[in-house]
Amino acid sequence: TTQYAAHFKVLTQAIQQKKSVAFAYKGSLREVLPYRLIHHHGNWYLAAVDQDTLRVYRLSRIEQVDHTHIAQDFEHQTEILQQLEDEEGIWFGHDKQEIRLSVDAEVALYFKQRRLFPEQQILQEKPCGELLISCQIRHEMQLYPLVRYWIPHLKIVEPAHLQENLLKGLSHYIC
Repeated sequence: TTQYAAHFKVLTQAIQQKKSVAFAYKGSLREVLPYRLIHHHGNWYLAAVDQDTLRVYRLSRIEQVDHTHIAQDFEHQTEILQQLEDEEGIWFGHDKQEIRLSVDAEVALYFKQRRLFPEQQILQEKPCGELLISCQIRHEMQLYPLVRYWIPHLKIVEPAHLQENLLKGLSHYIC
């Protein structure tokens, strides 16, 4: 939309010129240090530092981008740039959590050919062809959509409460 085009222009310019930018987001005014525009699962996000924390802001929720305020100059911090390079998604500001999943032999080949989960590693391949894999996530939304896609061939082994939450969500959906 035209609104996005305007946002893109102002935000891209602020990122390139290393200038702070202000906007309304979810009903409050934010002044942030912009780093990158990220396209993730069909949506655009601004990765920016707000009060010393890297956060993401969905462009569709950003309103009233103010490029007329007195923008502060800043330098991109190396550790923030590295975090943006290393992270596969948009889930900044959360600690990573290791997840273990069992994969049926029927679909194991797909998981052996490429990483389908963040930081996926094959921990064990059983004689029957079943796999035990691990991955690292920062947010449950990095996990649940992928697991639901692979049902009934995948199960969350650890932590067990994530499998329980998944089953509860599915039972609410079915009812």
